[in-house]
Amino acid sequence: FIVRSNAAVSEIKGGTISNAIPRSAEFTGAVKDLESLEKFAAEFKAEVKQKYDAPEEFDIAIEQLDFIPPQIIENFTAVAGLIQNAPNNVISVNEKLDCVETSNNTAIIQGDINNINLLMTLRSIHDSERIKWCGIIREYFSDVNAESIIDDEYCAWESGNSPELVQTASDVFKELFNRQCIIKTIHAGLECGLFQAKNSTLPMISIGPPIRNPHSPSEELEIATLKDFYKFLTFLAKNILKK
Repeated sequence: FIVRSNAAVSEIKGGTISNAIPRSAEFTGAVKDLESLEKFAAEFKAEVKQKYDAPEEFDIAIEQLDFIPPQIIENFTAVAGLIQNAPNNVISVNEKLDCVETSNNTAIIQGDINNINLLMTLRSIHDSERIKWCGIIREYFSDVNAESIIDDEYCAWESGNSPELVQTASDVFKELFNRQCIIKTIHAGLECGLFQAKNSTLPMISIGPPIRNPHSPSEELEIATLKDFYKFLTFLAKNILKK
């Protein structure tokens, strides 16, 4: 948006937490032709809603301020282009497991005339891929003398070391609800990865009640399923203890 609008930007901020795709962003700056910017915003809003199936509440708001920013971020158009062209979104898909293998998302951006800080979150179901892409992204930004810091890591959970536990959980589910449970690999940053990094032989599975829109303000839990989930968890724990 900013690259195409040719705005003189003095401050920008967007995103809320590291493990969520940003829902909103805003910038403060100056333009020579407000009418053209408003026209562009309306066209861009329509384009986004059509292309990405955005919700009805999606909007682009322009608010006139009582002051003109005294300074602007130098070469911001080039900086914005650098951020837009950085490795982002789905990087690779694992067809065998039928899930995303590696992804990177721009999570938070905060910038003014002094610094622009960009927080990205890289995930992969294989640690080797995560490490490789960390290096690729670091090199991408180092080409323009940007400082890259890896301050936290989503350790990959290389699942597959718990076939007996998976079978036990499947048997308990079938016994309780008279249907087969769905067993699948998902692409996410799970606590299991942290546990496995400490003990690679620890049997693990990840289970939970159905949720929608995770890691967002509109996250929802299907309350009606919570009772059955608690029942399943209780019976599974009892079955494991018997063994």
